[in-house]
Amino acid sequence: MNLEFGENMKVDPSKYVKVMIESIDQYLLDNLNILRGRDLYEFYRTLFYKLKGFFGGSWGFEGVTEILVFRAFHHILGGNAEVIDITKDLKAFYYLERNIVLGAGLPLMIGNRKIWPDIIIYEPRRNDLAELGKLRSVIEIKAYPQGGLKAIKREVERLNSIHKHYCYSKLALIVYSINVKFKERSKIWKYLHRRLENEEGIPGYIDVLLLEECTNKVTEIFTPYISASNAN
Repeated sequence: MNLEFGENMKVDPSKYVKVMIESIDQYLLDNLNILRGRDLYEFYRTLFYKLKGFFGGSWGFEGVTEILVFRAFHHILGGNAEVIDITKDLKAFYYLERNIVLGAGLPLMIGNRKIWPDIIIYEPRRNDLAELGKLRSVIEIKAYPQGGLKAIKREVERLNSIHKHYCYSKLALIVYSINVKFKERSKIWKYLHRRLENEEGIPGYIDVLLLEECTNKVTEIFTPYISASNAN
C-alpha cells in the first residue's frame, strides 16, 4: 500500500482554532450594548457544562474568564488598536485616540519585584508604548474561589500592594461565581460583600464585582476603568 500521500499530508488546525476564538468574540460584539455582568458568568457557566459533557470538566479553559473580560474592554475601547510588543512572548493593544494600552498578563513593577496582573490599562510613556507612564487600572479575575477564602485574600493583598505603589489607579477584583449552595451563609460571600465580621475587610479603593449577581450592563461596569483615573 502506498502511504506516501497520507504521510506527507499536513493537517492545518488554524481554521478550527480561528472559529473557536471568533465565536467567543462574536458573542461579545453582537451583544456588547445589552450584555450584563451576569451574562458573562452565564457564558462561562454554559461553557463549563458543555465541556463537562466532553471530558468531565473545564480544565485548560479557565483562561476564558480573562478572555471575555479582556475582549469586552477591547470592544468598548472601539476595537481599532495597534498591536505592540512588550516582550518576545507578550503583546498588548494600543488605542491611539485614547492614548492607552490594554494588556493581559503584563509585568508590573511593585517596588523591586514584578507581578503579572490579569489585566492592566495604562498610559504609555511618550516615546515608548511598551513602557508604563501612568497606570490607570488593574483587574484581577477569578472564575470561582478555588482555594477558598485564603485564595481571595491573596488576590486582595496583591491589589493592596499595587495600591501602595500606584495609589491613583482604579482596582477591581472580578469573581464569576462563588459556587456554594447557601451563599449568604458563606464566609467568602460575606467577605466579598464586606459583611464578614472579625476579619480585616476589603479596602474601599478595591471594587468587587461578583458577576453572577451583577445585573448592570458590561459597558457601564467596565467604562470607568478606561476613562477614569484617580490620578492627581
